[in-house]
Amino acid sequence: MTTNSTFSFVKGYSFSFEDEGRLIEAWFSAFSGLEKVFVNGELVSSQRNYSKNSTNLFEIGENEYSTSLEVVSLLKGPFICTLRKNGEAYKRKKLIFPRAVANSSKNPFILRFLFYILLGLVFGFSKNYFDFPSWSTYIFLAILFIFVFAYHYKTNKNGGPLIEDEEIV
Repeated sequence: MTTNSTFSFVKGYSFSFEDEGRLIEAWFSAFSGLEKVFVNGELVSSQRNYSKNSTNLFEIGENEYSTSLEVVSLLKGPFICTLRKNGEAYKRKKLIFPRAVANSSKNPFILRFLFYILLGLVFGFSKNYFDFPSWSTYIFLAILFIFVFAYHYKTNKNGGPLIEDEEIV
């Protein structure tokens, strides 16, 4: 089963699991490193983590639970969240970033690459001609990064990343 997610580097992303009528939600922020786990809307675990792998431990009644996050690549994904119950992997979800296959033929990589090179040349010429301060280069690069990142997700025909249930073997 694949579902849409509300993914945002700034607002974070979440994985929801159901167990014995309880809703367990593991929320992570790639931007701030904050991680929170909620059970039926009540916060049961919170920590800050900047590594590619993390684990949050909590208890519900006599059962020990944990959520673990494995980030294969921060920019390409997938982000894999596993719910463990009493030490055994119980449920797993994967946040994937599908490629915009339909749009790849409209805008081949080489044309986008040449566009960014041309944009850099125009900025470099303008910086020297108008004598922009040196810090303007960093602002230009930040705006360019945001533009490229936003374009990548806007062209995704699925509307953004997807959360996919994964079978536990």
